[in-house]
Amino acid sequence: MPRNDPNTFERSPVPRLKTVMLGLSLLAAGHFLQGCGSGADPVAKILVTSLSGGVPVGGGDQFMASAEDRQGKVITGVVFTWNSSAPNVATIDLNGNATALLPGTTNITASANGITSNPVLLTVTPGFLAAGSLNTARCCATATLLNNGQVLIAGGNNSGVDLNNLTSAELYDPANRNFTATGSLNVPRLFHTATLLNNGKVLIAGGIDPMGQPLTSAELYDPTTRVFTLTGNMNFARYEHTATLLDNGKVLMSAGFSTSTAELYDPVQGTFSLTGSVNVARYKHSATLLNNGRVLIAAGSGAAGHLNSAEIYDPNTGTFTMTGNLNAAREFFTATLLNNARVLIAGGAGVGPALASAELYDPATGTFSLTGSLQAGRFQHTATLLNDGTVLIAGGTINPVGAPANLEEIYDPAAGAFRLTGSLKAGRVSPSATLLTDGTVLVAGGIGANQGGDLVTTELYEPGSFTPPGLQSISVMPASPIVSPNTYQRYVAMGTFANGAQQLASVTWSSSDTSSAEISNDATNSGVSLALGSPAASKAVTIVATDGTITGTATLNVRPSGFVPTGSMSVARESFAAATLNDGTVLVTGGESGPPANASVYNPTNGTFLAVGSPVTPGRTWFTATVLEDGLVLIVGGNIGGTPLASAELYNPLTQTFSATGNLNVGRYWHTATLLPDGQVLIVGGQTSASSWLNSAELYDPATGTFSPTGDMSFPRAGHTATLVDDGTVLIVGGQTAGSGFVSAGEIYNPSTGTFSTTGSLAAARQFHTATFLPGGQVLIAGGVGAGGTLASAELYNRANGSFNPAGNLATGRGFHTATLLTSGDVLIAGGINTVSGPLSTAEIYDPSTGTISPAGSMTIARQSHAATLLDNGQVLVVGGSDATVLSSAELY
Repeated sequence: MPRNDPNTFERSPVPRLKTVMLGLSLLAAGHFLQGCGSGADPVAKILVTSLSGGVPVGGGDQFMASAEDRQGKVITGVVFTWNSSAPNVATIDLNGNATALLPGTTNITASANGITSNPVLLTVTPGFLAAGSLNTARCCATATLLNNGQVLIAGGNNSGVDLNNLTSAELYDPANRNFTATGSLNVPRLFHTATLLNNGKVLIAGGIDPMGQPLTSAELYDPTTRVFTLTGNMNFARYEHTATLLDNGKVLMSAGFSTSTAELYDPVQGTFSLTGSVNVARYKHSATLLNNGRVLIAAGSGAAGHLNSAEIYDPNTGTFTMTGNLNAAREFFTATLLNNARVLIAGGAGVGPALASAELYDPATGTFSLTGSLQAGRFQHTATLLNDGTVLIAGGTINPVGAPANLEEIYDPAAGAFRLTGSLKAGRVSPSATLLTDGTVLVAGGIGANQGGDLVTTELYEPGSFTPPGLQSISVMPASPIVSPNTYQRYVAMGTFANGAQQLASVTWSSSDTSSAEISNDATNSGVSLALGSPAASKAVTIVATDGTITGTATLNVRPSGFVPTGSMSVARESFAAATLNDGTVLVTGGESGPPANASVYNPTNGTFLAVGSPVTPGRTWFTATVLEDGLVLIVGGNIGGTPLASAELYNPLTQTFSATGNLNVGRYWHTATLLPDGQVLIVGGQTSASSWLNSAELYDPATGTFSPTGDMSFPRAGHTATLVDDGTVLIVGGQTAGSGFVSAGEIYNPSTGTFSTTGSLAAARQFHTATFLPGGQVLIAGGVGAGGTLASAELYNRANGSFNPAGNLATGRGFHTATLLTSGDVLIAGGINTVSGPLSTAEIYDPSTGTISPAGSMTIARQSHAATLLDNGQVLVVGGSDATVLSSAELY
């Protein structure tokens, strides 16, 4: 929390001599000052002077005092004692040297032999204090504020030479202001990105290696273990790119050196998938998450040099569209989301000197307009939104080009202007700047004077105020959500001002019980709470948003682990399909038990289902639904009354309507559909009748809306699984085949050749099982129906050697169940049917870290042929299916 909220003071532009004549009580008769002759007159006055009377934090002021007798004669040899009335604002030593520590005011007094002067006011304005030293000098490192309040400093460069790109990382602890080493990166990185995920881990991605080669690799830092582990690779190597955490918990990697591609990191799967490409290839650009959930991509450099173009990424459609142009082409600038929802673009490098101009992007109009200019043109600087809604501009290279900046500035959105603030003790280029939870800013590392070597020093900026002017109150939304352990909830703070309400980006978040819920404050991810532990009963945690002296609260209700009911569908369904849309809602369609009905969309915010448009072909069963890169949902094939369907259709979430698209070459049901990295959808196998199985496969091209044949499998099969693995190939496992036998051999589809090749064989052939890609790269095969009935066995597929290995047994054999990869990396296996006992309500958890399977409680009702979908907040929606009857109910795990 901010420690105080003093008034903001302006520094005097010209130092001045401040003199105060202070009258004192006469000393008692015969009372002489030490050091005076025995015949000296007693002190009657003390003259106190200072060099300025006002200094910034980190600065100093020299105070002087002299004593006079009743005749005004100076008494020499007097020893003075100095005092500061507010030693937290400024201290003063025995020689009258004052050191400024915090913005505010303090009274300085001098005394001697029991006589104390009247006070002299010292005003301390915002500025910088030394804050300890890094373990390793570095520039261009990433700095991420963890949920525990510490700062992770990772990678970067030492001494300006590519060969000195770093693997080292360290943690800054604000409590004791020191740095300690933590785990090392697996790959040395420079020009990489770091993003705080909703699960509290940090995604480090891309950059260049010591030889200057761009990287595809990515890794995760776990604050609980302090270890970096590799995760899935990006599809394209990139550096000087951007990484933006979206509202759905995925991370958008956009562009970068020599590429126009963009991709999404899925923290649950631990994989990257391609999304739409930017319209203009760019690097050294910015990416800013707007209040509407879209991302502003602005400026940078491209093939034609510096860019002034900008575009908007829409997560709902997975597409980039051009927006207004900047007034100046620029790279190495900063982009900051303000409380008024506009984006401040400041400085940067253009053609000629470093840019002093700044501009504002207005999402409402899609245009850029000039605002006040920086006091000094600069690039490779930092910009930090402070708690009072202003922006601190620090460091960088200023004019003349090559000079590191220690002339720092504040942008005031209300005035639309920049003003000078305290100076860094060391000019630094490409440092990191992190707003801490107490409202101060940690500025670390960077390149020192004249580009000569990387810095090991760090500094803290102490602001003068913490409350946005005119802020009256804060409301936090949602007010009282209910979440499961190990899931998250995003909060928004709305500030009330005299002229209306604004969504505040400047608040500091806190939790009343950090053992039950953490909440994030990093600039890459603010206001996301993470529920922890496993309470025996529901636990209410107060979430607080603070801006200076104003606070607002909400309640996070953490319920026990297990299943709880949520809203029900308007119709009962089994053998249907459910798909999580890009906006976090869930489409449920097809499979009705009664007359064909409209599709429904589940809204996790209020736990209800809303009827949407009617499918072109209502009543499909045993079909597939696949969310495409543009956010549309592809519905393919299926069965109605025993007739296989070749038709396909698209659901548009924006219009909530269905429309026909191209037809399959062969009608089929119990097939699989897999979204490939290139955006096409692979349709594999299935049946055309109760006695006819297919080995054919087709590709759907969203660009043309058509299906075309691709290679054939070695074995016909239906009721199998198809799993996209981290090298972009698709693993086909199990299924029933011609003659009603079961297939044990696995196959791999290679999109680059359009062919299938066999791989290892299952220990137990099966169909209607589940296959789950694990973050470590293996695939968990669980349960299913085999020749002797339902199976309890589980197996792991190892892509490295193409083998299947035992992975323990489920407590209950089950088929037609679901398996959902949780945000924790565990797999929830729920429901299904056992050939002896019938439909199941029980659930189990597979833990990849231990390779064990354990009970996970029971659903509120037994279900088979249901659907289970991971929601953006980490909870699992289990819906429909059948027990003794077809079900309309739903529940959350």
